[in-house]
Amino acid sequence: MQVCRLIRIPSSLFDKKYAALSNALCRTHPGKLPRPAGSPRKFPSAKEEAMKQQYQTIPVSGFSLKDTLDCGQSFRWEETDGVFSGVAFGRALTVAQQEDKLLFYGIGPDELPFWREYFDLDGDYPRLQELYLTDPVLEQACRFAGGITLLRQEPWEALCSFIISQNNNIPRIRKNLRDLCAMQGGAFPTPAALAAAQPETLRALGLGYRAEYLCAAGAHFAQADALDALRAMSYPEAHTALRAVKGVGPKV
Repeated sequence: MQVCRLIRIPSSLFDKKYAALSNALCRTHPGKLPRPAGSPRKFPSAKEEAMKQQYQTIPVSGFSLKDTLDCGQSFRWEETDGVFSGVAFGRALTVAQQEDKLLFYGIGPDELPFWREYFDLDGDYPRLQELYLTDPVLEQACRFAGGITLLRQEPWEALCSFIISQNNNIPRIRKNLRDLCAMQGGAFPTPAALAAAQPETLRALGLGYRAEYLCAAGAHFAQADALDALRAMSYPEAHTALRAVKGVGPKV
């Protein structure tokens, strides 16, 4: 019976062998240097993957994509390596900012007007900032995050998002919204869908007391023209009308 003995080979021998092989390959196959055994494989980042796709661009000035999507006005955007993916009005988008331009991945030029309006890129924010800089409180906000624009969100989704935001934090709000959409197969639930939902079903998603408010909001706006009617009102009228919805207060 033969007995195998384990022999420890100095790592330097492996290094020399790998160096010799690398030199030979560099001469015969430039750019094909082998990866040493055990070395970590480098996977492309989300930004590198996105850059491989075709994209459309919109030039911007004084605009911050990160500040706008991370400031707490919308909760269906996720960032990975500076690339944001999200949904608005049922449209999916991957977008990134490269200095003074926005890169919109996977869409055609005919879709740019929609996203330009959504991000309110034509708003006269320099003029507004001039006004705000005269107020000591708003001046601090402008200095801190002057690149934020007001997203032109879908009203029903915005209402539900801020009902969920009560006594909540941004990561948990995002999870609540993901779970709520998953319940509807990925789409944001309509007023009719929430009106028909049982509060117990929504509580199981971690929505707590907000579940009852969402069902009440669904019942309130289940009529087809109920939300559109708000657009025809003045701001004070719309504010009063929204406060008639159970769970909606002066702020939310």
